[in-house]
Amino acid sequence: MSDYEAYFDHHDLSDLFTISPPVRTLTAWEPTSVETVIGATPTGTKSQPMEITLQLTTFAATLEQRLADLRTLSSWLAVDEPKQLILSDAYIGTLLLTNRYEMRYAWPSGAPKVTQALNATTVEVTFVCPDPRAYEIGEVRPGEEEYYDGRFYYEPTREAFTTMDLSESDTFTVRGTAPSMPIFRIYGAYGSAQSGQLRVVLRALVNNKQILHYFTLDMASDASSDIVVDMEKRTVTVDGTDTLDMGINWFSLEPGATFTVSLATAGGFQQLNISYYPRWW
Repeated sequence: MSDYEAYFDHHDLSDLFTISPPVRTLTAWEPTSVETVIGATPTGTKSQPMEITLQLTTFAATLEQRLADLRTLSSWLAVDEPKQLILSDAYIGTLLLTNRYEMRYAWPSGAPKVTQALNATTVEVTFVCPDPRAYEIGEVRPGEEEYYDGRFYYEPTREAFTTMDLSESDTFTVRGTAPSMPIFRIYGAYGSAQSGQLRVVLRALVNNKQILHYFTLDMASDASSDIVVDMEKRTVTVDGTDTLDMGINWFSLEPGATFTVSLATAGGFQQLNISYYPRWW
């Protein structure tokens, strides 16, 4: 019904409405500081929620049907947590032969403004994205439509880097424009005979500035453990058991950076997997 498409919580809004191009706010940044004896000391900035406003118009033939369309829309908007919002102009590009789009977690805010005309009804809905970052999703490939609900896969796409051996360093480049906290999955891990530790190191050079990230785990040299280090959740799991490790350096990956991965001569493994969500502001 509409050349412009918008999907919210798996519902195609263009099934019932003609959709005008959205109005988006850019991510706002608020300064943060710590009070001192005189004034305050700047500590950085904090991103704020962003808003997306859609104008949806129903041209149903009768007033009764237009009212029914509004009732249907109200039922779609009745959510108690942020849901997937996908807009057809938020095209990222093609990766591995799949078209990629931005997806944001959003929920409606405020009372939608309804405007009546002789043969149409327009409703203006404002969505708030508590997390101002966009995630990447894929469009369903031709021939696979019958296996999926709708046009998109909906679940955010994870980018992954895997290596079986770091006797020589290996590299990967972080996609997106916003930082992302990775998950490290290490299989068959063991510590160094000298230090009793496993250390994974990531290095990058961005704008002639050296970036160094690493974490160290205490492990016996005869161990063969499966480890998950989740930087976003700040958890460490060893052989399926959550452990408390106060020595972990929790870090995020800088977008656009090409990281070199190494072991810094401490320990080893059978396989290392690093995964993260590419994110966009």
